[in-house]
Amino acid sequence: MSHLHIAIRRGLALVAVTSLCLTLLSPVVWAQGGPDITFHPVVPPRHSPAPIPHTSVIPGGTVQASDVGPQSMAANAAALQQGTAGKPGVLQTTTDVSSGITLYNENNVCNDFSSGIWHGETWTRYFSGWGDYAADGGIYQSKNVTFDLERVVGPGEKYGRGLSLKIASNQPYQAGVMSPAINVKKGQMVHVRAAYLIYNHDAVGRNWDFVSMGIIPNIGETATYVDGYRRGEWAIIEEEVMATGPQIVVMLQAQSPDALNSNIYFDNVQIFLDGKPVARCRG
Repeated sequence: MSHLHIAIRRGLALVAVTSLCLTLLSPVVWAQGGPDITFHPVVPPRHSPAPIPHTSVIPGGTVQASDVGPQSMAANAAALQQGTAGKPGVLQTTTDVSSGITLYNENNVCNDFSSGIWHGETWTRYFSGWGDYAADGGIYQSKNVTFDLERVVGPGEKYGRGLSLKIASNQPYQAGVMSPAINVKKGQMVHVRAAYLIYNHDAVGRNWDFVSMGIIPNIGETATYVDGYRRGEWAIIEEEVMATGPQIVVMLQAQSPDALNSNIYFDNVQIFLDGKPVARCRG
């Protein structure tokens, strides 16, 4: 799978992550069209309103193609090329990273969303220093996004042996998780890989949800991004940047502009500094 390197630099606010809270330092404007939006930390408890059922749903239950941005259009085109129509759920395909729902083990994984501690409560969980955030503005409402753990790394006897991060909503959302600050040396090449799975809701012509990965090359600077569009099977998103300061931050993001059942999973984060693996990228 090829990844699209976005020419537009999308400014994402710096989030300082602790085991208890996120502190959003500045507002965010996403590159995709529409009104300006801001990102906010998502922390438990969320009881009024609770994330499920979603509240303040968009009128008419859907959006028009003219209202979605270029990344979503690219995601839909990729789904047509991939041939996912009529194949809802997880495809029973075998690739170099997975077989059906079974995600293969990888060497040099610094965060597998299993070897650590999940905090929070159902629908508002966060993992070992990786903090949750979501967008408010226009049709996007952070209160309608859920963050949770999910056992989607293998069926049968393998089911339940590992966990993945799940970001989901049946309303439009933009959301993600941000890593703790990772110590680097200025000038080092930072290469990040992660596995992702976009559940194929099989909405032919409306496969607009996608994933993205952002790397902040130095805390306080602007992130650069790549997007991932593969549907229905585990795939890899990866990016490489040069560190411009002593600490970098990695973001894994999910986005859907429509009121469809979008479920997106992440796992097996790998970070390499000048080709050498980082052993731990969690709190």
